[in-house]
Amino acid sequence: MTRPRAAVFFLLFAASIFACGSNADPPRGVGGASGGGTSQGGGGSGSGGEGQGGEGGMMPACIAAPPPTCDSVEADVYGFAVVDAEPYCLGTVLACSEGPAASPAVVDLGMPPNITATTGYTSQRLVYRTERRAGQAGVGSAMMLWPETVDPTAPLVVVAHGTAGLADDCAPSKLPSGGTTDLVFPYVGNGMPVITIDYAGLGTEGVQGYGEWYDTAQSVLDGARAGLAMLGADRPIVVIGHSQGGGAVFATQALAGSVAPELDLVLAVAHAGGFTTKTTITPTQAALLPLAPINGANGATRAINAVALYATYANLFGERQAPLVFHPDVRDTVVNAIDNQCVYDIVTALATPGPGYLPPDTYGELVEPGFLDAVIACLQMDADACTPEGQAYADHLQAAPPLPDPEGAPLVFLGGENDILYLPKTYACNLAYLETAMVPHEGCFVAGATHGDLVARSARAVLDRILGEPLVCPPEAPLAACP
Repeated sequence: MTRPRAAVFFLLFAASIFACGSNADPPRGVGGASGGGTSQGGGGSGSGGEGQGGEGGMMPACIAAPPPTCDSVEADVYGFAVVDAEPYCLGTVLACSEGPAASPAVVDLGMPPNITATTGYTSQRLVYRTERRAGQAGVGSAMMLWPETVDPTAPLVVVAHGTAGLADDCAPSKLPSGGTTDLVFPYVGNGMPVITIDYAGLGTEGVQGYGEWYDTAQSVLDGARAGLAMLGADRPIVVIGHSQGGGAVFATQALAGSVAPELDLVLAVAHAGGFTTKTTITPTQAALLPLAPINGANGATRAINAVALYATYANLFGERQAPLVFHPDVRDTVVNAIDNQCVYDIVTALATPGPGYLPPDTYGELVEPGFLDAVIACLQMDADACTPEGQAYADHLQAAPPLPDPEGAPLVFLGGENDILYLPKTYACNLAYLETAMVPHEGCFVAGATHGDLVARSARAVLDRILGEPLVCPPEAPLAACP
């Protein structure tokens, strides 16, 4: 029997996440937009209390508060309760603690070889008010990195990380650098303030919306608001991401004009992450799902899909219900890995046979059979076999994704010739869409680049582009047309 294309699998259960990226702060200003008092800096205009709306619409009047003094312990930052955050405006900094610092020499050690650090940094870890996909209150964590020598004309750089996992200890802001050094050091080491955000529910209460781009983009946009609040003044904003974070960048560019129109988003940079233009699943595709392979990309595909299933089920039906999405034959091993490990260890754990566990190679071997049958029935519009849970999941899978905005910020879009996760053909099709839709963009298809080294290979070109120079791509490979 012909097996369904891998693209169908990503569409249905991984929501077009091309991931397996990273595992992988002084506050100033008001919450919401960019605002008021400071703890280290000044100026800026407050967002007021008239209420804000994320993707879910207008909120009731909210509290616009300046950032607190940065004297919390780290556990209180990451443990900030959503119920206590609810009255505050989106982007309000709720708590913060002192983070690590690094000298220029240390930053230089983490740089790509063709970039030199001109400054070190200090940092703070913080938690800010955001909103989840269904309109519920949420909190997101982040690290704010301050150059020792700040370029007063530099933009605020907002970093969106690649797949880390779902366990709270996987939050990239908990790392000394706040994330992958190749995504952070070229910018903070050259005088730009940087905020590296964890998507709401990673490191904080709840479960991140892995592959849920409206949810993820809201975290990025509210993280930008929090960063401006810390600065205490308006600045242009550049959003940069890799893998899952590259997808987050596209969603952020798509939604910024409607969700956060007050932000001056001047550039969006996506490495090895794309977007989906179609989510319709035919009855034939649905019928083939149990046989769809999940054992590609050296085990990364299996892990990515398991993480996506867990996160989506948790956010639809409750965190305690999430383990039930997995087949009983693999449930204990899969759930233990997701609950306790970060992405690279999840890849290894799910690929390693053990007592009572054989790595699942298809959807049918990964997903609880009754649930998978119900989802298929709902996709095939079989009312007798479709369940409420199956319908909710089918609706989620086929929800319209955010698409790049032709009137939005210009995009810099980078792909790698040897990427086995974000495939060259996917890059070609995303590029073709941008051209047809007349979305402002520049692209680099980097010769020899893999999913893991694309950011380092292209960092010099991206830094120069942010500094106002033309984009000069690294050596490029020929790119076949979108199939």
